Amino acid sequence: MDGWRYVGTFFWALLIITGGLPHVWAAAGKADIEHYSIALSLDPANRTVRGAATITVNATDLEELTLELMEALQPISAEVGTRPVGFTRNGTELTLSFDRAESGVFDIHIEYGGTLDAEMNGHSWAYIDGESAYAVHESRWYPAVTGDRTTATISIQPPKGWMGISNGELAGVDEKNNVYRWVVDTPEVGFSFAAGRYRVVQTYNRHIPVECYLLAPKERCPETLNHILSFMTQYLGEYPYGKLSLAEVKGNLNGGHGDHSLIIMSGDIIRSPQFREFLAHEVSHNWFGGTVSPEDRKGRRDHWLTEGLATYAGVLYLESIDRGLAERSLAAKRKEYLSFREDNEDVAIAAAKGGYDRAFHAVVYSKGAWVLHMLRYVMGDDAFSRTLQNYLERYDGGSASIEDFQQVAEETSGMDLDWFFGEWLGSTALPDFLIRSARVRKTGDSYNVTVRLRQEGDVVRTPLDITVHTADGAAFTERVWMDSREAEFELQTASEPIVLEIDREGWLLEAKRSNNRYVVRYPLSLYGLRLFFTSLADRLSAFSFLTSRT
Repeated sequence: MDGWRYVGTFFWALLIITGGLPHVWAAAGKADIEHYSIALSLDPANRTVRGAATITVNATDLEELTLELMEALQPISAEVGTRPVGFTRNGTELTLSFDRAESGVFDIHIEYGGTLDAEMNGHSWAYIDGESAYAVHESRWYPAVTGDRTTATISIQPPKGWMGISNGELAGVDEKNNVYRWVVDTPEVGFSFAAGRYRVVQTYNRHIPVECYLLAPKERCPETLNHILSFMTQYLGEYPYGKLSLAEVKGNLNGGHGDHSLIIMSGDIIRSPQFREFLAHEVSHNWFGGTVSPEDRKGRRDHWLTEGLATYAGVLYLESIDRGLAERSLAAKRKEYLSFREDNEDVAIAAAKGGYDRAFHAVVYSKGAWVLHMLRYVMGDDAFSRTLQNYLERYDGGSASIEDFQQVAEETSGMDLDWFFGEWLGSTALPDFLIRSARVRKTGDSYNVTVRLRQEGDVVRTPLDITVHTADGAAFTERVWMDSREAEFELQTASEPIVLEIDREGWLLEAKRSNNRYVVRYPLSLYGLRLFFTSLADRLSAFSFLTSRT
């Protein structure tokens, strides 16, 4: 490993020099946010909210502090103790100016109000109407410092007949005033909530409550959620929280949002055929995003460590049920990425910025899942699963970068993976493997096959499986190393070779797959007839894809 590791080494050295990342640097002095106490009252009839946030700060010579607050919410007042604090507003930035430098531990109390309205590229991060309300932490529905891990107490007061759901565990309900009080006692990067006239369906995963808060019936919702939780626990490690809740919402969420102990999901997804994969993706965010968050650097955040990993976790869950489901999911992701690449300038995963637009989804989610699929192929199943577990264990409760993940993968597998991470995360290279020719020579009781492979697209370095089908119906696979535009490989079989295939199991992301089969000859048998029609179907599929792009 060279370039990637040097960047990581420099960055960690910088952290040691500066004392780490938990502090928020202001115009003068520094501050560590220790706790949020948030109270939010909902008025769905008027689509408004009223909030109060008490922020516990440990500061040194702090003269100013910049927080973020949704533009649709307006600050009303700010105080330190009983002293008013001046503030200015610039978009989502709310800057507090203290009349004297503050040091030690103290509370800042901010009152605010307005409506819940935050949208990014067609996704509503916050919404309120007469049926439900929600806000995910990225919407900044409470004044906060981005990226600082803290504990929290969250009180949601919806109208009578509604319930308020948030992260953490339910500490109590004030039934007279209909206030739901939630406590998050592990430091987390942000907090979300949902509210509505819910029907609650519950089961348990050992001692952990697994709950569905539904606006309309959904068959076997908690059982599905529980099954996914069991799979993720087995594959990734112990579930790190005291409950797992799924809350249904209306509005234009366009999917779901998962973080520590709470999943918020739109009703159309809950009742769609893709529900299980969506839900598995969001459940995995309790690990990828909850346990370990992506490192937030100026101008770059490694979103692949949350969204790419979570997307592939959804594929892994489908594979545990039916491999065909996983294959169809990966095929859809490949199609999405290739379609985007056809019409747009591609961007490397490591350079992608979180805009949650078409480019971000195609590159970070869909291609990102394929990169993990290929990494699993390179490393092997056991090393891959141990890499995920080791990564989560090492950075538990903190943040990590792509370089950190690579280092864990290399230590776990014993491989140098700089070539892999450089090509698949640091560039936009996309290969297209083709069998140019296959020469067969009979030598005694065996057959020698000289296979010439060519990379029609970008030249990458990768292991590659070549499968040889023989006249007696047998097949064997040999793995070769491809790192040039063209290369020849010698294979040997006991029976006559009739068909050769590249990447038969579909491990590699390619521009085309219709040219991955090479027929030496069609035998006069049902097997040969089947081969002929399979080859014809591949060609028709390729033609259909090309004509659909015009």
